[in-house]
Amino acid sequence: MTLGMMAQTQHMKFMGIPLNGTISAFHQKLVAKGCKHDVKRSKAVGVGCRTFTGTFFGEEAIIFVYYNAKTKVVYRAKACIERRDEEDIIRKYDEVKSALEEKYPDANITKGEYDGYKSIGFYTVQGAIGLYVTRSDNYSYDYALHIDYFDDANDKKNENSKMNDL
Repeated sequence: MTLGMMAQTQHMKFMGIPLNGTISAFHQKLVAKGCKHDVKRSKAVGVGCRTFTGTFFGEEAIIFVYYNAKTKVVYRAKACIERRDEEDIIRKYDEVKSALEEKYPDANITKGEYDGYKSIGFYTVQGAIGLYVTRSDNYSYDYALHIDYFDDANDKKNENSKMNDL
């Protein structure tokens, strides 16, 4: 019975940090890895998401950490790598996709399209990772590669919490 309970408590990891626990604890772990809290952007996105800047997969990235506003438990994290050149962002997509395929060889994979570009989802026992490109009208970049991690258990708890409000 103990082994079954331990297996149920495994969580998806983002930058080696389990997507579990409070936003404060997750914040401290990201800062320990060299990330910086982006206070201005965090205020702009509002309660339930905190943003950071840091290095992800060897690249400068904006990091979004999503948490339940009531319980403060983290359930999702996403890294966005920005580029001005379409060919460059496609190369980076292919590079990250290959690395994820190597790291998660037993994942169930779905391929599709998002915003007119290829997308792929990796589904594991612990959660899911979505990889996709978006185009932006932002003055500082034209394209963003999103590497989006969801913890299965805490994402479900977050959705159930929202449903309880209805």
